[in-house]
Amino acid sequence: MSVRLALVAVLAAAVLASPPLPAATLSEKVFRVLTEIYELREADKNTEALRRTESLLNRKLSDHERAQVLLLKSDLLLGLERYREAIQPMEAALATGAVPEQRLDQIRYNLGQLYSQIGRYRDAIRVLESWIHGAKSVPTNAYFVLAACHLEVNALRQARRWADKGRDESDKLTYTQYQFIASIYVQQSDWTALQKLLEEAIQSFPDKVEFWRQLAQVHMERNREAQALAVMRVAYANGLLQRGEDLVRLAQLMRLRNAPWLAANVMEDGMKRKLIKPTSRNWLLLGNSWMAAREYDRAYPPLEKAAEMTKKPRDWLRLARLYAQNAGWSGCIKSADAGLRTGPPDPGPFQILRGVCSYEEGNFEKALDAFAKARKSKKSAAEARGWIQFIENL
Repeated sequence: MSVRLALVAVLAAAVLASPPLPAATLSEKVFRVLTEIYELREADKNTEALRRTESLLNRKLSDHERAQVLLLKSDLLLGLERYREAIQPMEAALATGAVPEQRLDQIRYNLGQLYSQIGRYRDAIRVLESWIHGAKSVPTNAYFVLAACHLEVNALRQARRWADKGRDESDKLTYTQYQFIASIYVQQSDWTALQKLLEEAIQSFPDKVEFWRQLAQVHMERNREAQALAVMRVAYANGLLQRGEDLVRLAQLMRLRNAPWLAANVMEDGMKRKLIKPTSRNWLLLGNSWMAAREYDRAYPPLEKAAEMTKKPRDWLRLARLYAQNAGWSGCIKSADAGLRTGPPDPGPFQILRGVCSYEEGNFEKALDAFAKARKSKKSAAEARGWIQFIENL
C-alpha cells in the first residue's frame, strides 16, 4: 500500500538519528571501536562498518555494550536496505533490557514499522498497539501504519478506528493520508463520511484532480447527479480535467442533466486539444449532443465519422433517418447509400429512406427504383408498394 511504501525513508531516518550511548556506559576499548564504526558509517562505508560490528559482537560485552552494538548493527542493515535482517538485532537489543529509557519508545516504534515493511502485519499490530498505549508521544504517522497493517489482515473496522485516530490527531493530513482514509471509507461504502473527507481534502489540495473526481463519484453513488455535475464543472473551470475520460464523463453528466450544448462544447474542445480520443463512441456522443442541442449542421459530421469507423449498417441507418427528419434529403440519400455498401442483412429500410428522400428532392424515377428494391424485403414490402402506388397516381 502507498502508505506503507512511504515508511521506508521515515524509518531509516528515525533509527539513524538515534544518539549513541554515553561513553561512561562503555569500556574504553569498545567505545574506541564504536567510534571507528560510526566514522565508517558517516563515510557511507556501511559494509565495512557492518563487518566491524559483527566482529565486535563476538567479544565479551556488558548488556549495555551489547545493546548499543546490536542497535548499531540494525542501523547499518537499514542503511543497506536489508530490512528483514535488521529486525533480529533490534529484537536482541530489546531483549537485553539495557536499551536506555530515552531510546526505548523509538526502538519499539521502529520495530513495529519494520514488521509492517516485511509483511509481518500481526507482529506489527501487536508491537505498535502495545507501544502506543505506553508511549509519551505518538507521531500521527504511527496510527496510519497501524491502520494499514489492519487492512492487510482484513480487519477493516480496526483499520478505520486507527485511521480516524490519525486524522483526529493530525494538524494537517498529507495527500497520501487523505487517499488512504478515503480507500477505507470506500470499502465500507460510507458515502457520507467520504463526502466530508473529500471536501476537506479539496480545501487542502485544490489542485489534486483525484479528489474532485472522487467527490463527483460519491455524489453519483448517492444519486445526486446535479451535485456531481457541479463538482466536475468547477474542476473543469479550474483547468484540472486534463484526461479524456474525465472530459467524457463530464459531457455525459451534462447530457444527463439536459445540458447538451455544454456537453457538445466540452467534447469538441477536448477533441481539438487531443485529450479525448477520436473513437466511434466519442464521435457519437459529440454528434448526439449537438443533435439534442438542435445544432443539426454541427451534428452530422461527427455522426458520419462514427458511422465510418464502426462500419455498422445500423449507424448509417440512424444517420439517414436523422437527415430525413430534418429535411436533409441529400445527406439522407448519401448515408443510406453508405449503409447499403456495408451489406446489411435487410436492405429494405435503407431503400425506403432512399426512395422517400429522392421523392422529396423531386427525383421520382430514382424514388421508384428505390421503392422497387425495397419491395423485395418482407418487412418493407407493404410500405414500398404504398409509395409506388402514391407516386404513380400523381
